[in-house]
Amino acid sequence: MVKKQFMKNLFMISQLLIFLITVSCSSNSENKYKDPREAQKFKIYEKVIDHIKNELKSPSTAKFPDKETWIFEVTHINGYHYTVFSWVDSQNSYGAIIRTSFFGEADLKGDEVILSNFVFLN
Repeated sequence: MVKKQFMKNLFMISQLLIFLITVSCSSNSENKYKDPREAQKFKIYEKVIDHIKNELKSPSTAKFPDKETWIFEVTHINGYHYTVFSWVDSQNSYGAIIRTSFFGEADLKGDEVILSNFVFLN
C-alpha cells in the first residue's frame, strides 16, 4: 500500500515537472523578441548574411558572428533605417582564412529588407 502511494506521488511529481519545463520553454520562445526592433534586427542579419556570402570567393567557408553578438552591431537609426557593421571570416582565392569587416545600410519596407551601400573595409 505504501509503495503504491509512493509510486503514485512520484508519477504526479514527474508529470508536474514535465509540465513546468514545457511551459517554461514555450514562454521563452514566445517572448524571444519582446522589442519589435530586435526581431527586425534578426531579419536584417539573415538578409545581410545572404548578401555578403554572394560577394565572397568561397561562400561555403564564411563564418559570421552569432546573432546575439550581432544584435549590437545592427544599429537602429530612425524609423525603419538601420546601419550594419560586422565581419566575416572566409577563405580567399589562395585558401587563407581572412577576416573582412563590412559596413552597409538596411531599410525595412513591410516584410522586405532592402540593403544598400555595402562595402568591405579591408
